[in-house]
Amino acid sequence: MPKGLLEARPEAYASQPASFVEQLARAGDAELRRFAEQVAGYARRQEERAAAEWERSPLVAELRRRKLKEPPRPVRASGVSVSLAKPLTDWSDKELTAAATEWSRIGRS
Repeated sequence: MPKGLLEARPEAYASQPASFVEQLARAGDAELRRFAEQVAGYARRQEERAAAEWERSPLVAELRRRKLKEPPRPVRASGVSVSLAKPLTDWSDKELTAAATEWSRIGRS
């Protein structure tokens, strides 16, 4: 059994249609193993995606430029965005840290 399969979040497989069970019943061992490995790797892929989003974020770049404390990086991609109607350079330190903290919270729940 691939490592991580038992701990996989429901999102790793729950979007499959009911007919997928029939497909799995007809699948050979190699296909079942490939699907199990894909489900087992879901959390790792989400964490990698979240890390990439965090690292390329202008919000995080501004936190670092100001040498403000970063909250823990999210472990799941969460689709969070901030309004840039006001340039980040005009945001207060409190606004920046609050936005980053909220992003971190959403991506950890």
